[in-house]
Amino acid sequence: MSSDLITPTAHDVADLLQRLSHSQWPTSDAERVAWCHRFGLPDTRDPQHRPDPTGQAFAAPAATTRPGRNFGWHTYRGDFVGVSWFLWDELPRAEVRARAVQLKTLIDQHFGPPAHEFPGDPATPLGFTSWWQQFGRTVELYFHTGIHTRPSGEREDGPAVVQLHLNDTARSDAQEAHARRHPPSRPSSPA
Repeated sequence: MSSDLITPTAHDVADLLQRLSHSQWPTSDAERVAWCHRFGLPDTRDPQHRPDPTGQAFAAPAATTRPGRNFGWHTYRGDFVGVSWFLWDELPRAEVRARAVQLKTLIDQHFGPPAHEFPGDPATPLGFTSWWQQFGRTVELYFHTGIHTRPSGEREDGPAVVQLHLNDTARSDAQEAHARRHPPSRPSSPA
C-alpha cells in the first residue's frame, strides 16, 4: 500500500483485491474480525444497524478505511459475504475515469476477461460496469460518472466514483436468489 491511505493507486487496490481473493474466506464474525486485522481493514460496526436474518450491511467510519474513505461489508444469514469500497470521489471526474480504467485492466490481468460487461456509451456521460467470477469470488466494478439527468431534463453534476465489491460467489448468489424470491414490499400509492 502507498503511504497515502485516503487516495490509493489502482495498483494498491488491485494488489489488495488479489490478496483478499486468494485468502481463506471468513464465515463467522470472529473470523471476519481476524481477517480484517490481517489485511488492515476496519472491523468496527455501525451501531445504527439492526440484525436482519437475511442480510445485513455494515459501514466503517470514514477515518479508518483503506483503500479509499468508504468501506463496508455485508452478511447473509449470519455468514460473511463480502466487502465494498467507494473510491476516488474526491478526485476530478477525468482522473476517476482514468483510475477506473486502469483498475479494470489490472483486474483483467488477474481474473481474466469479465464474465459480464456493460461498457456504457462513450457519446454519453454513462460510466461502465464489469463483473468477474474466479477463484470462488465475484468482483464487481462500477464507474459512476456523477452526471445525472433529472426528470425535468435538467443536468445535475455530482462527484464521479468507483464502486468496488469483492464477494464469496456462493454466498452472494444465495443472497441474490433469496432477494429475487422475496422482493421487498413497496408501499401502495394512494388511489
